[in-house]
Amino acid sequence: MRDLGICNLDLYITGHCNYQCEYCYGEHDHCPDMTIDTYTKALAFAKHIGAQNVQLCGGEPLVCRHFKEFTLQAKENGLGVVLRTNGYYLPEYAEFIANNCVWVGVSLDGLPAANDLMRPAKANISAEEKFARPIEGIRKLKEANPEIRIILASLASKCNSQHIPALAAYIRENQLPIDRWKIYEFICDKFRSVENKAKYEMSEADFKKLTEQMPATVNGAQIIFQSAHTENVGANCLIVRQNGDIKLSGVHYGNILTDSFDDIVDKLVSGNVLTVISNNKKGTYGEQ
Repeated sequence: MRDLGICNLDLYITGHCNYQCEYCYGEHDHCPDMTIDTYTKALAFAKHIGAQNVQLCGGEPLVCRHFKEFTLQAKENGLGVVLRTNGYYLPEYAEFIANNCVWVGVSLDGLPAANDLMRPAKANISAEEKFARPIEGIRKLKEANPEIRIILASLASKCNSQHIPALAAYIRENQLPIDRWKIYEFICDKFRSVENKAKYEMSEADFKKLTEQMPATVNGAQIIFQSAHTENVGANCLIVRQNGDIKLSGVHYGNILTDSFDDIVDKLVSGNVLTVISNNKKGTYGEQ
């Protein structure tokens, strides 16, 4: 074991998603689900680097056919599970998630109209439903397990930043039970985010203006901001992709299926990327 000081190892378990957000820097839907063999190896790598949790992400993890199996397998290996989801399927999975995950990140980019603008769905889903189902899911999670931690995630762009303060007012007035709220400035990183940069990229001054308009907390939940202008912002998570690759900001650090764990770790510690990742995770989830 070589403790890298990283609390969460992100596992990209699927490229499939029920939404088709233009700003997303996830790969397109042709990317397959992570296999059980690759996932098992990823858990071993997580333990090798001293991670406390695995973070299931995508795509939309709740459309991955192995989601429940992956969650229980991580717990059996002594790892906590963090889920990042758009929240549409949360109501159906709420009891299972509440009893088997330690953190859940739920994405909303504004009130119904603004959220609908930012998050087009593949099926015919109304703006009201795309907003109401994540809200319902958050409440069901806390009802099933008051100890589960929930972080709301919002992307700020020039299309919706002016609507985010209204979401803060909704959260306060409706006493939505969240523990943290992280607001991310649009990042032009890869895939669709590059293709749609002109539509979503906002100025540094406009993002700063948003931070000044927002309260420090809402219902006791700390609000955290991530600027697109932070150094190495595109490499702030250690991610294992479906094929076992670990690649950050265009640098390939190895493959957990074909390379030794120690060789991968040696490459990771040779630069400053681990400091960036560790600071990001601690800033998002706190000390764990």
